[in-house]
Amino acid sequence: MTLTTEGGESIRSNQTEHLIPVLPEISTSPNFIRVTCSSVTVIWPRWTVSKDLGTPPIVQYIPYYRESSSVNWTSGGIVTDSETEDEYQFTFHDLTADSIYEFCVVVVREGVGGEGDKVKIRRQNTAYCSGKIDTLFSNIVLPY
Repeated sequence: MTLTTEGGESIRSNQTEHLIPVLPEISTSPNFIRVTCSSVTVIWPRWTVSKDLGTPPIVQYIPYYRESSSVNWTSGGIVTDSETEDEYQFTFHDLTADSIYEFCVVVVREGVGGEGDKVKIRRQNTAYCSGKIDTLFSNIVLPY
């Protein structure tokens, strides 16, 4: 490969540089906007190159949850990235009442192996329900 400056200077090299993509990650934790005895709705901002880590293009988000005593995460589904959206929300259903869960949102970039790490985890209790739907908000940011 030969590199040439505007002044006509050139240098030849046999070395090649490779760009290694960095897995994306949102810089903020998801927020809770609705909590019932059997569901939790989270909201998070769209990934942007100016605020967040990683290499674009971003194609989707995967919300995950687990009971706080578990080591295994469960995918809640897939949310497709859109340039027309500034934020996204997702509702986790069929949760156990009066239980502690951990939630996070993983960003996925284009290509094989593009799923980022599970970071910015938040803990939330589902509400205690005694025949009616109660709403409980107790946000705790974990130091992960």
